[in-house]
Amino acid sequence: MPSRAAILLGAVVLALSACGRTQPLRYASDGGDELRSDCEPWGEDSFTLPPMERRPVDVLLVIDDSGSMRNDQSVLASNFQAFISRFRAHQLDFHLGAVTTDMRSSTRSGRLVAPYLTPQTTNLEAAFQQMVNVGTRGSAREQGLAATRAALSEPLTSNDNRGFLRPSADLAVLYVADEDDQSTGTVAEFSGFLRGLKQRPDTVTVAAILDMRWYLGCDATKSSWRFVALARSFGPRGFVSTCTSDYTSTLEAVSSRIAYSPCIVPLRRRLDPEVRISVQVNGEPAEYLYRPPDEQYGEGSIEVQPCPPEGGTVRIEYQSCRE
Repeated sequence: MPSRAAILLGAVVLALSACGRTQPLRYASDGGDELRSDCEPWGEDSFTLPPMERRPVDVLLVIDDSGSMRNDQSVLASNFQAFISRFRAHQLDFHLGAVTTDMRSSTRSGRLVAPYLTPQTTNLEAAFQQMVNVGTRGSAREQGLAATRAALSEPLTSNDNRGFLRPSADLAVLYVADEDDQSTGTVAEFSGFLRGLKQRPDTVTVAAILDMRWYLGCDATKSSWRFVALARSFGPRGFVSTCTSDYTSTLEAVSSRIAYSPCIVPLRRRLDPEVRISVQVNGEPAEYLYRPPDEQYGEGSIEVQPCPPEGGTVRIEYQSCRE
């Protein structure tokens, strides 16, 4: 009778999926990213990655403008270089606009707080800093999800926000808040709205940075906030950070998620718990994330990072390890 590992070895075949736009999470699954010396090697697979498609992207910042947000806005403004660095490195054609969570003010309610920014904007950093410092006189009833829907639908897309949302561009929405969303409607409805804006739902990224005021203590309830639920509904194209003290790394991770593509490799068979894998991209060790089976990948998948813009080779090495 063949061993379980041998059966798995003969049955597991991987196939490469197309790269989307978002960045994989920066950690490894329980297998780690190094092969153990006490395990038995049993094979490897390699895959050729196509060059990454460079697509324009429209980025909407949804910023809480209630009374407790001054510090958070200042942190966002002072970390412009961290946020924009990946856009510049990748030479992205971007639109960058901002709205607030205030849906009671007649001058806000989904309207861009300033003209949206592009790579051609004069003095881009100063314009960004001015745009994101939206003030703290907004409604205490934060409605970031409702503001998103208003900003990206009629009548605003044909009037106040005209030109921001492009049919051919990818879409990214970033929430910066220190309170939960109080919009009317379910998270599933808002998720469906965003997916419906694009012919390919995998071109939509949703990120949430919640409560940069980490020194006041982290509110554990944030893990169940509606902003979190919306981001997580986008799977690998979602990003969540709560109570962070490392603003630079957080904003770099968000911009990377928007600017770069993940390399998603679906599994043909579910990995045995005793199997360890190591991943290399173009001969260099790469971090990876194992994702359990879901609706899209019935047998699970892995994401590898980095995904080289010009394409290349991914190699996966396997070992069988018994505890």
